[in-house]
Amino acid sequence: MILLISSMIILTLAPVVDGNKPLNSTERNVFHKYTRYILICYLLVIAVSSLLEFQTISLCLVVVIALVAFMLILGKFINSC
Repeated sequence: MILLISSMIILTLAPVVDGNKPLNSTERNVFHKYTRYILICYLLVIAVSSLLEFQTISLCLVVVIALVAFMLILGKFINSC
């Protein structure tokens, strides 16, 4: 459940625009595609490690994805203030 929610947050919020480095629409689209590809790779590694019963690897990657989603929420909040 945490993985699903975190993945949806990453897909909807990434990339977060910063005041020091604004992104135009082309850059935003490119980085959004990179985000999707990297997230798909992580999800595939989680699926394979779960099937091969490497629970430690899959748990670590789930925590990483959840932390990235949390950092995206913080970045969006900080940049909106």
